[in-house]
Amino acid sequence: MDKALFYRQTLNNCGPYAVMAVLNVLKNQTYNPEKLAAEMTWRMHKNLTFPQGLINLLHKYRVSTKEFVLKNKSDSEKIDWIKNTVFEGRPVIVLIKVKHIQHYVTIIGYDEHGLMAYDSLQEKTKDNPRKTVTDKPLYAGNRYYTNEEFLILWNKGGYKIFFRNWALVCF
Repeated sequence: MDKALFYRQTLNNCGPYAVMAVLNVLKNQTYNPEKLAAEMTWRMHKNLTFPQGLINLLHKYRVSTKEFVLKNKSDSEKIDWIKNTVFEGRPVIVLIKVKHIQHYVTIIGYDEHGLMAYDSLQEKTKDNPRKTVTDKPLYAGNRYYTNEEFLILWNKGGYKIFFRNWALVCF
């Protein structure tokens, strides 16, 4: 993903920003995430977005998707599944819970100990509040989650019993 696109999201727009990351990775093109936000469907109060909104928007831009729910897998199986999928060149959008809010991030890389993601809620840079800091500049993405950190967030993601350990594979 182009590091110039490490944007800090506007209010409740993690879905369109996650889509922007996928489009950049798969199509190597730049898309305005606020334009994508205006096109996003399946939204409710305060722009909260159901997963179907991401799917519809990706399909509009000719990206194929497949949904998975991995709640019945062990933690090690979940991590292995994500890493194998990313290894195949397919970014994965996941729904995690961060600071009591549901949040979409795009997994675009990995190493032995963790996952590399584009996270639009990453801290703002001091010189440009529209851009985010990067945890590990030599890695893909702007946010690095250890396997353990990620599993805690992903295992809490979803809406009650719905979308727990939900993932959207993009290709």
